[in-house]
Amino acid sequence: MAGKSVKDHISIFITWCWNNGYNQFRTRDIQGLSERGEERFGHRLGSTETYTRCFRKMRTDNLIRVIKVEDQTGKRDANWRLLGHSL
Repeated sequence: MAGKSVKDHISIFITWCWNNGYNQFRTRDIQGLSERGEERFGHRLGSTETYTRCFRKMRTDNLIRVIKVEDQTGKRDANWRLLGHSL
């Protein structure tokens, strides 16, 4: 899987979630892809911050349609509900 980008990795994750009926995830799940890139691609594609920035850009570019879900657990990272995507 050489030549993959952070955007590609997030796209794989979002598509997998959508296809498997997982419509909610946390920002930390996106950030965790950074470390999982080592296992999947043999090296990290980017830092956790890079994944967060790319996820934000994908949202603003309407590649991923999500809404922020109110979290009553007091956790600091956002909880997102996936409404759709165009990946």
